[in-house]
Amino acid sequence: MAAAPPPCSPKSIYVLANLLGIQPLCSVALADIKSKVSLGNVVNEIFSPVTAGREEITEVGWDLLIPNLKDSETFARVKENVGLMSSGPSSRCVGTLKVGLKKSFELKKQKRQPSGVKLRCSYLDCSQYHTYPSYSSLRSYYCQLCMARNRWSPYLRCTGCTHVRDGNYTSCQRCGKKLI
Repeated sequence: MAAAPPPCSPKSIYVLANLLGIQPLCSVALADIKSKVSLGNVVNEIFSPVTAGREEITEVGWDLLIPNLKDSETFARVKENVGLMSSGPSSRCVGTLKVGLKKSFELKKQKRQPSGVKLRCSYLDCSQYHTYPSYSSLRSYYCQLCMARNRWSPYLRCTGCTHVRDGNYTSCQRCGKKLI
């Protein structure tokens, strides 16, 4: 009886499936890669020769690595690999660094953007149509300026879905996003 062949690396399967254009197999291999990447092996994985130049695999590693860069041991391993890249022997991994920087800038940008929607007046000629008053500055669910002018519908609208806010809610009644 012949011995079973040794199991194949999911990265190798991914590379082969990508070369042959077998997208379902690429997806399965990428899912397997995701399940096997850990904080203990992620630095070696993203700076490996097989991973270099394969953005999808590199992104998997950076997604795990970026939130954990505050760990001194992990940071030291990344710094060491970046040093090897700059001295020449690992220059093939420049794409890995590019993906990592792109991911970290995206993460920083997401952290800066508040999660939620603002309100605006329903009337185009009102100053609160373009300035989006913050939810915390409002005293009611209608535009104070338009109320003072006796306008027909002084209610404020959600900037996310344009739903008219007709009650004192902390989130939009249509899209469900928190009012900020």
